[in-house]
Amino acid sequence: MMKQFNMLALVVLLSVSLMGCTATQKWMTGGAVTGAVVGGVWTHNSSADLSLAQGSLIGAATGAAAGALVGSVIDYNHIKDLEKQIADLKAENQALKDEIARLKDEIARLKAQGVQMQATLLSDVLFKSGSARLTKEGEARLTEIAEKIKAQYGNSYVMVQGHTDSQPIKISKWDDNWQLGCARSLAVMRFLVKQGVNAERSSAETYGEYRPVVPNTSPENMAQNRRAVIVVRGVDTAVRGQAETMSQAAPAGERKAPPAARQGRRGGRRGPGAGAR
Repeated sequence: MMKQFNMLALVVLLSVSLMGCTATQKWMTGGAVTGAVVGGVWTHNSSADLSLAQGSLIGAATGAAAGALVGSVIDYNHIKDLEKQIADLKAENQALKDEIARLKDEIARLKAQGVQMQATLLSDVLFKSGSARLTKEGEARLTEIAEKIKAQYGNSYVMVQGHTDSQPIKISKWDDNWQLGCARSLAVMRFLVKQGVNAERSSAETYGEYRPVVPNTSPENMAQNRRAVIVVRGVDTAVRGQAETMSQAAPAGERKAPPAARQGRRGGRRGPGAGAR
């Protein structure tokens, strides 16, 4: 009868151990169960002046203490892991906030410049190393962009910017990175025009190595800096900038009308929209 009671008690303790919430509780209860069994066996097989119940209780207490110690260590490590995960998530969240703020600033800048669309293509996709001849993949990508420009921005102005990395020209035929960037931007512009983009509203320019998006400190960064940027604007910024400069330079009361408006008044003709004075 006593053995059956002891077995029942062990089953109850084991069940309780599975119901514990924390690692400390689980290990403490498991240690108590193990300690009770070991203590009971030790008392039964030894000549100690202890009853089986007393030996089991001593073993349970010892096992519970040992289990609680192990469990507390596990709980502590688990807490540290959770704290690290929280810190990592906070850092990622801050990085995302910074990127969102940067993108908002970029959008505001582009809108202020009248930019309707901007596409950046890496030179490694458009050209082979040291070449200004478009690859098949590059032509396919530019064809898609040309179709979008024609469909959505047919009356806009298209400028192609050529950018390179900071590696000096050594083997290819170009004199410097300016010339390479210029040749590549012209190649892109000519292909867009060939696909139907308005030639009268298209232009190309080069910045060479002097406007990198990231420092030229690694092959990966250099690959990002070798690029062609296609900028579509609703206004011709070159003409607008020239007109603004002329307007600011002329004295008050002597500012001349833009060339297009002056041409409209030659020979007694009026420019578009001219009405009675």
